[in-house]
Amino acid sequence: MKLFLYVFLIFSVADLFPQDDSTSVDSTGVDSTTVEYDLFSVKLKDNFLRVFSDQGSLIFSQEFQHPVFTTADLDSDAIDEYILIDYRITDQKKDYTIYIYNTIDTFYCVDSILSGFYEPYVFYSEEVKGNVIITGIPGFNEFNIGKTDNITLPLNVWRYGENGITLINNEIYDLFMSENDTVVDDLDEYFNSNIKNCNSSLKVNNLIASGYINYKNAGDISVANQFLLKYYLCPDILDFKTKIENLILTDNLSHSVH
Repeated sequence: MKLFLYVFLIFSVADLFPQDDSTSVDSTGVDSTTVEYDLFSVKLKDNFLRVFSDQGSLIFSQEFQHPVFTTADLDSDAIDEYILIDYRITDQKKDYTIYIYNTIDTFYCVDSILSGFYEPYVFYSEEVKGNVIITGIPGFNEFNIGKTDNITLPLNVWRYGENGITLINNEIYDLFMSENDTVVDDLDEYFNSNIKNCNSSLKVNNLIASGYINYKNAGDISVANQFLLKYYLCPDILDFKTKIENLILTDNLSHSVH
């Protein structure tokens, strides 16, 4: 699902990050496999991330499956963090993880966030006046298993700072609402062409779950409930609501794989 916002997307690999109406954050080394820092250099080649001291000795090494990288200043300290995105294949879909590495004095992984079937990226948010990390919520992958169209997850918004990476959904509104403009368009198009019943709702339960959680993350509870009543036409609506709300609790407690 694409976000129709004026976003500052940092990733330049078209295969993984195809949002067309975005501009790139100023970053270092995107066009090269090696990024040079004062005390070390970082090289990504043949799926291996390797870091060498200024004297040439290997000080860090990690293997990935399908890595791409860029750098961006996530905490507004004028020093770019090193950001790597990897994915594995699940249900014939790309299942993403984003890694954030410290580059001040030494190199280490600060944190990593599972993003599920949603391509993570960095976005400049006017609401918080800084770069934030946008990911999917991977617990909602299950609603997309077996589906080939309209693959979507609800979003989480993260900020990197002195205390590491923290969830800041409660500080963001416009992003969730813009994302749901597309969700609603997709649902209306689907229901205009299909019988409005429970079976139809189950076929697009991934869209319904994503839209409901996005509205809740935006703090618009009334709209979230109206949205669910309009599109989820099954008698187990309360069970469905409880299930997706519990998925949020589970994911927020175990977002990291590092």
